[in-house]
Amino acid sequence: MTETAKKSITSRTFNIMQYEEFLSEDKIKSVLSSYKTIEKYAYIKHNKDVDPETKEQKKAHWHIVI
Repeated sequence: MTETAKKSITSRTFNIMQYEEFLSEDKIKSVLSSYKTIEKYAYIKHNKDVDPETKEQKKAHWHIVI
């Protein structure tokens, strides 16, 4: 394959963590689906995490990967 025939492959991954008090699942879906350039994403709500040092439950939050 010649230099001019090679295809450039680029990839970027963005990770977001936001507390539930500032972000809802509906907002996540709405915003991500509004961008045509965002083809793949995943998100999960963590609402049962426990701080290993204090043994207290952490505040509910979202992890989003784009």
